[in-house]
Amino acid sequence: MSERGEEQLPLLRTKVRIPLLTSRLVTRQRLLAQLEVSRERRLTLVSAPAGAGKTTILVEWLKSVPATCYAWLALDADDNDPACFWRYVLAGLETFVPGLSAVCLPLLQARSNQYFLTVLINTLNDHLAESGTTSILVFEDYHVITEPTLHQAVSFLLEHLQSLHIIISTRADPPLPLARLRGRGHLLELRDADLCFTLQEGRTFLREAMHLSLSPEQDQILLEQTEGWITGLQLAALLVQEQADIDRVLQGLQDSHRYILDYLTDEVLQGQSAEVRKFLFSTSILERFSAPLCDALLQQEDSQERLRQLEQANLFLSPLDEERRWFRYHHLFSGVLRIRLQQAGGEHQSLLHRRASAWYAARCERQEPLPPLTSELEDVVQARYALQVGRPQEALLIIDRLLPDAKAGGRADRVLRMQLLQSLAYHLLENEQEALICFEDLLPLAEREGYLRVFLDAGMLLHGLFIHLAERLMTSPVIRAVQRAWHQGIPATPAPPPQRYTSLGAQALVEPLSEREMEILRLIASGASNQQIADTLIITVNTVKRHISNLLSKLGGSNRTQALVQARKIGLL
Repeated sequence: MSERGEEQLPLLRTKVRIPLLTSRLVTRQRLLAQLEVSRERRLTLVSAPAGAGKTTILVEWLKSVPATCYAWLALDADDNDPACFWRYVLAGLETFVPGLSAVCLPLLQARSNQYFLTVLINTLNDHLAESGTTSILVFEDYHVITEPTLHQAVSFLLEHLQSLHIIISTRADPPLPLARLRGRGHLLELRDADLCFTLQEGRTFLREAMHLSLSPEQDQILLEQTEGWITGLQLAALLVQEQADIDRVLQGLQDSHRYILDYLTDEVLQGQSAEVRKFLFSTSILERFSAPLCDALLQQEDSQERLRQLEQANLFLSPLDEERRWFRYHHLFSGVLRIRLQQAGGEHQSLLHRRASAWYAARCERQEPLPPLTSELEDVVQARYALQVGRPQEALLIIDRLLPDAKAGGRADRVLRMQLLQSLAYHLLENEQEALICFEDLLPLAEREGYLRVFLDAGMLLHGLFIHLAERLMTSPVIRAVQRAWHQGIPATPAPPPQRYTSLGAQALVEPLSEREMEILRLIASGASNQQIADTLIITVNTVKRHISNLLSKLGGSNRTQALVQARKIGLL
């Protein structure tokens, strides 16, 4: 028995009290009808990402159930202590069996777990059989439970309880015998696809709950961009309410406005491990992806398992085929991921695009275009891919279209990559004169900016081009550096000019700080306490603690003082 149990702390009544519904509701009869018939089963699993409307639909359905026939338990991380978990479960079950805690709690403290569960099940079955009705026990936020003995205990309850229907609301599938329950017809599942608004439900929500009068076309754009995700639709509607130019908001919605960015960052990304966040950010450059492609992108061999975990965790991942070989992210989620990836700097994005392009080229998919990538470099990657599979004319068409805008925008790195690809394309077409003209044009830019990596990445194609270069070009410091790197057999990059490294200090971090983390860092530097930070940013203290934990991890400090020292060292403060 833990000290927490021995102290017999008072129960927090809000944990066993059904949440209050917002007035912004849309009655969804198709889901209510499914929940009504679910009482004939052992388990209803409502498994979907954050903001999918899990709690809302359950609370709405329970309005039609007598209060004496259901118990609600809102779980949190503290409930991984078995003593704490069972105290709250028993308190909820007393709705149907008064005095149950007095009978069972002493057994939990004095006897084995198996003995306790057996007495609990026998007592519940006896009392519920007398009532002649099926009672309901709801576990909200079951994804916070990680204690294996509790999963085993809930599995035991599902196997042996006869007149108690259990509902589990969770962001990730629990480690329970779902396949066995499904096979026996004891399981009803409501998942993300079920909870998403239909077009008609979405229109009703926008009109009646959000008080928006949009055209049918605008309604449809909002629903398509959010893919029926309820919280996403609500946040998008708030954006529309604040802006006079509705069409402009709708056009830029996929770029993830502040509300959506903050929600997904605080509620979804911050709860993931550093390894998961790295995987999400890196793969966000792809419109669709498979495990082998992800392995190539991240230079690892565990992507198949990682994708399985992401799908199980409901992290806005959708399979594109029945074999679950290809996947994609929810459009809004991928937009947020790309914003975070861009904060890491363009070099990392360029590396990811080169790896993706090389993977497709190595597979020799000559008859298929490169599946769409989603960042600003996608067209450059398309051109590079065309060269690698022997289609230089196609590469030239892409580059001729992009190069003027790149030059006008002052993007030296993109201009250099395009001009090098242009020169290589002419070389493959055996137009050595144009190839030389293009190369002469790009060389001053490469020398001025200190770029070398783009030449090394060009590989063997560049060897052939160098043979045809005029002797005077071979005296270039960049060309000599490339040749030295080839001779040494290493893809070395010379130290770039100092001015390229006087940008944001966040580039010194493995993973950059989010905007919210920067806000908290500045408040910490001002001497604010956790409570003061929470009050200032209108978030909970627990959320503040989570952000600070991430800050310490990213900055490599074990406390606030060390984090501030490191932040000042790299120029964040």
